[in-house]
Amino acid sequence: MKQNKLTFKSQKLVVDFFEFKFDVLPEFIKQKIVQSFFNLGFNSFDVDKKYRDPVQYSIQTNSKNQYQIQFVVNISSYWNGVCIAFPGNSAARFYQLSKEKKIDWNLFDSANINRFDLNYIRPIDPSQERQVVDFFKQSEQIIHSKGINARINSTKKELSLKIASKRSNRSAKIYDVGRKGQFLKFEMEIRRTLIANYKSDFLTNDFEKIEDLLTREFLNYFWKLLPLKNNYTDWLSQRIRPIVNNTIVSIQPYISTDYIKSDRSKLSPVSLKNFIMFLKFIRFTKELEYEIQKFDNIFYRVLVFRVKDFSDVCDSMFKSDNNYYKIRQVKQFLRQLQENIFLEIFNDSDFIQILALENQSIIEIDRLTGIPRVTLFKQPRSNYLVARIVLLEDLFHYKYPFRIPDLFELDLNHRKLSKYENLVRVEIIKTFSSRDVEKPFYIREFLNTYKISNQKIKEIKQIFIDIIHIFQQYQLIEKEGLLMLNRSPIDIYDLNTSNISDGIILYEKITTNLFLNDKV
Repeated sequence: MKQNKLTFKSQKLVVDFFEFKFDVLPEFIKQKIVQSFFNLGFNSFDVDKKYRDPVQYSIQTNSKNQYQIQFVVNISSYWNGVCIAFPGNSAARFYQLSKEKKIDWNLFDSANINRFDLNYIRPIDPSQERQVVDFFKQSEQIIHSKGINARINSTKKELSLKIASKRSNRSAKIYDVGRKGQFLKFEMEIRRTLIANYKSDFLTNDFEKIEDLLTREFLNYFWKLLPLKNNYTDWLSQRIRPIVNNTIVSIQPYISTDYIKSDRSKLSPVSLKNFIMFLKFIRFTKELEYEIQKFDNIFYRVLVFRVKDFSDVCDSMFKSDNNYYKIRQVKQFLRQLQENIFLEIFNDSDFIQILALENQSIIEIDRLTGIPRVTLFKQPRSNYLVARIVLLEDLFHYKYPFRIPDLFELDLNHRKLSKYENLVRVEIIKTFSSRDVEKPFYIREFLNTYKISNQKIKEIKQIFIDIIHIFQQYQLIEKEGLLMLNRSPIDIYDLNTSNISDGIILYEKITTNLFLNDKV
C-alpha cells in the first residue's frame, strides 16, 4: 500500500456530483445512454429547468434500481444544449463503475466533463451549533478579504456558507447536513475547463493521476480560504501535514513521528528510553539496504544490520560508554519491537491499521503482525552481533505527519544529555505531535508531575525556551504564541524563565509552498 499518491479513499473524500455537457445530444445517442445505464442500475429522468422549480419526468425506471441519471435542459437562455447529471450517490457509483471499466465512454464522445464535486464530512457535536455559526462568520471574513464572494445562509432548514467566484472554475459550500447538528459537509465544485481537461485521463483509466491532482485541488482550495486555527478545520491540517512535512529537506538530522497519545502521566525511565530509541529506529531503518520477501501474499522488508550500528545512533541515550552495556540495551529494545511499544507511543489509526494488516479488525493486540520476526545472531568468524528484522513493507511508505529536528543528537562537545534535557525534549515532541495546530505546553504541570527541585526549575524552563527557539528556526512554529496565564500574545524571542512559568500556547506552522498553489 504505497502512499506516494493521494487518493480519495486515503483522504476520505467522496464523489458527490458528476456532469457531462452536450452542445447537441442526438435522440438515438440519448436512448443508448438510457439503456446502457438502466442495465447498470440507473433510473433515467428528463429535468426541465425552464421554470423556477425544475420539472422532472421519468424516462425508464425500475424500483430495483438504486441510482439515477438526469438529462437536464433549459439550463440557460444563452445555451440550448443538454447536461447529463449524476447527483449524490449516483455520482459515486458512476465514478466507481468508471474505475472498474464498466462505462462505455464512446457514448460521451462529443461531450465535455462539465462538473465534478467532492466532499468531506466532519462530525460535529450537536451542542456546538453556536460554534459552527462563529466558524462560518470567521471564514466569511477571511474569504471576503481575498476578494471572493461568500454568504452565510441561516434558516430553519439550512445552515450553510457558500463560496463562489464568477471568474473561477471552483466554488464550494459548507453546511450542517439537514441542520441536525451532527455533520458538517465541506463540498467543492470543480467546473468547466478545469475538470474538462481530465477527460483524456478518464479515457485512459489514469485514476491515480485524477485522484492525486483533484485531491490537491480540494485541499488547496479550503486551505487557502478557511481559518486554520479553528476546530472545524482540524481535518484539513491533518491531511495537509503528512504531505508537506515529508517534502522538507532543510531539517538535518531529523526524526519522524506520528500522532502521539496525549497521556500526561509520568514517563518511567524505561518508557522514556524506548520512546526516543523508537523515533531513532524509524529513521535508521529507512537508510538500510534490504531485500523484499513475500509471505502469504504480503510483502515484507528484510533488514540485516550490526547491532552496534544502531547502538551508535542511540549513543546519547546511554548512561555508560561501556559497549557491552550499550549492546545489551539495544538487544532489549529490539526484542520489544514485536510487542506493544508501538501502541504505547502512537495514536494514529492509519499507522496501527497498517501494523495489524488491512484485512484485520483491531480489538486487542499483543503482538503486531507488522513486525513478525526479530532475530539476533553472530555471523561465523565475526564478533559482531547482527540483527535480522522482518518488517511490513507498507511501514516504509507510511507518511509520518511530523518531521522534526533530532533533539537527541550529541552536541559538538559530545556531551550526553541530562535526565531533564531528555524529559523536556520528549514532552515537547509529545505535545507538538498532536492533531491540533494549537500546541499548549503546560510547564507548571510538567514541573509538578516530575517533582523537580527548586534549584532545577529555572534550568528546565530555559531548556524549554531553547528548544522552542530551535523549532522556530526551522519554521515549525509561528513566531508569536500565547502565554498560558492570561492568553496574552508574546514573541517567542521575548520568552524568559519568569513569564513562561505557567506555560505557553504555540501554533504549528505548516509551510505548503511545495504542495499548494495560490489559485482559489
